[in-house]
Amino acid sequence: MNGQAIGGRYETAQFHELEWWQNNQIDMSLEWDHYLENLSGVLDSVGHVAVAVDVGSGPIPFLCSPAVSCDRAIAVDPLIDEYAKIEWAEEQAICPFERATDIHDVESAVSDLTLCLNALDHASSPYELLRQCCRITKSGGCLIVTVDIGKPPDIMHPHTVDGPTLIRAICRHADQVKCVVSASWKFENMVLWYAGKVR
Repeated sequence: MNGQAIGGRYETAQFHELEWWQNNQIDMSLEWDHYLENLSGVLDSVGHVAVAVDVGSGPIPFLCSPAVSCDRAIAVDPLIDEYAKIEWAEEQAICPFERATDIHDVESAVSDLTLCLNALDHASSPYELLRQCCRITKSGGCLIVTVDIGKPPDIMHPHTVDGPTLIRAICRHADQVKCVVSASWKFENMVLWYAGKVR
């Protein structure tokens, strides 16, 4: 498939992603419970950090979860400015955080804790997004990635992510701290939960 076709699929996915959030009010604390089942131990070991970045944050960054403690919070999402206009989402996004629409605008080696939760298969280029997540993370900082694996593309997810390929890609930049595969609570596929210490 050529780059133009991928680009068109990505633009379509972004349109439907925004539309979904505009029309579906959910309690993100319930969604976060699924993350914490697998990530609470890692986040406890990380503890309080100076800077945490949530890449592909959606309208309500996981940075607002009580599980994350930081001095400076940055939410990165191409739709972050549009999400700020959704009244119910703003009511839940109660923590202070900076907004960035493009990860390329985030400084290199700034983040002590970088989260990329349920975002890679939404991106225009999953492995470029992963590379950028590593770029913005300090040496010794923690990178946490969760993503559906083996899931066929759909209107909001332009890519299928292969678990072993993704693990190899992360391991080029980080030393593995945790790697778990479990059943998705949303779809008929598995979810990869990966935490690594960036070199």
